[in-house]
Amino acid sequence: PKESDFQLVEEETPELKDGEILVESLFNSVDPYMRLYSGRIPEGATMIGEGCGRVIESRNSDYPVGTVIMNLYGWRTHTVLHGKASRMPVPLRKAPADYPKDLPLSLLLGAVGMP
Repeated sequence: PKESDFQLVEEETPELKDGEILVESLFNSVDPYMRLYSGRIPEGATMIGEGCGRVIESRNSDYPVGTVIMNLYGWRTHTVLHGKASRMPVPLRKAPADYPKDLPLSLLLGAVGMP
């Protein structure tokens, strides 16, 4: 891929509904499998990929502000997710409560965070 294959798009963040969370992305994955998908993604669609982010607004008591999550939300700076797995193609996962403070959160997108 080259820079001209991508564009930055700004979107309005919708108001949260009950059960939803607003996540600010901390890290987005860049993985070899993406080469297979990059030619099939429709123009204007968000690039696929797993992200690690922090909840910055919540209407879901299971995911209070500050919770670190992982999910396939694509290459976005912010995204609204629903906390119920039944509404998502891939379950929303929380960082382990005992995640070592001295390990970078980026490792949650690799072997440390794999389900």
